[in-house]
Parts: sequence; C-alpha cells; structure tokens
Amino acid sequence: MSDTINHDIIFIHPDECPHIIIDMDEVVADTLPPILHHLNMRDGTTVQGHEITNYDFSNFFQVNQQIIQDVFTDNEILETVEPLPGAINALWKLRKLGYKLHIVTARAWHPQGQLITMEWLDRKGGVYDSVSVSLGREQTKSEVYQRLCSKFAYIVDDGLHNIDDAVDSGHVKEVVVIEAPWNTSDDRYSHKTINSLSAFADFLEQGILNGK
Repeated sequence: MSDTINHDIIFIHPDECPHIIIDMDEVVADTLPPILHHLNMRDGTTVQGHEITNYDFSNFFQVNQQIIQDVFTDNEILETVEPLPGAINALWKLRKLGYKLHIVTARAWHPQGQLITMEWLDRKGGVYDSVSVSLGREQTKSEVYQRLCSKFAYIVDDGLHNIDDAVDSGHVKEVVVIEAPWNTSDDRYSHKTINSLSAFADFLEQGILNGK
C-alpha cells in the first residue's frame, strides 16, 4: 500500500488555495463491499474486491448499468453504506487545517443522489462546504466543480478518468489518487497515489506543522 512517504504529492497551504475536491465512493464511503455482496448474491458468484481491476462491472457480472443502478436503489446502498476507516475524521482534520471541502460524486443517476449524500454525511458526522453530483462518464466532474470555484488546490479521487479530466480542465493545481485495484495497472499517477483520505489529511497536517 502507498503511504505518506511514498509519493510525490505537492503540498499546497490553505492560504495559497484552500479548495479541495473530494470524491465520495471509495474515498469517503466504503461502497464496494455492499455492491459486491448484492451482485454476488444475484449472480451466484464469489467475486472479491481485489478482482475488480477496471470500472466496468459487466466484465465481472451479468449486468448492465441499469441493473447496477437498480441494485443500488433496491438495497438502499447509498443510504446505508459505511464510511471508510478514518475518512470522517479526515474530513474534520482537513477543515480544521483551513481547507474548504467540496464533495463531487458521480451520483446524479440517482434522483436523490445529492440529498442522500448530504444526509449521509450529516448522519455520519461528516463535514463539507458543498456537495455536487455528476453523471459519471456522461458528464465530466470538471463541468460541475468549476461552477463552484475557478481554482482548486487538490482533487482526491480513485477514478483515473476523473484525474485526467482535472488535469485537462486546468482548474486543479494537484491531483491525489486513492489507491484501488482498478487504478493500479496504470502507473501514470503512481507518484500521486496514497492509500486513504486519512493519509492525505495527515500529509497536509505535517506540511503545515513543518511550516511549508
């Protein structure tokens, strides 16, 4: 696993630029286990998380996008998912360090995706400055977050397509990739990869403490 001493992420002080874009699923919320559970139950399979090496679930299950969305809604996965270890504390640490937190998540396929996300964060004790939803591959995240602010210090995401989009947009100073099975085969951002939101918050805290 990556850690705070095994990357080349640039430290940006909140006084220079306080805004951070943070993805939701597999960055804050531990969404993979429940969706795998329900898809395995549906298909009679035993696919494990480390086997999901790309973003297309139809490579691992007999599904299409509509079926996946139905599994999410029928089982209220977005409403009941658990936070990743340390993720809620990491949000608070980032806020206390002086950063502004903008949750941008590809949940616009759900008619209540934004409201569910906000209510979940509130219920789990999270903190945020804004919550926005995009349509995934049908709508780049930069189309959403550039309406919030002209410049962001970081984007924190597990999807390399979102990292590419952030770089191309010119609105983000630095990218942070959360390590996941589906992005380890592409080493373009291996030097920008870290194992958790918590580790990223610790990195920024250390930068401030060191007076960078």
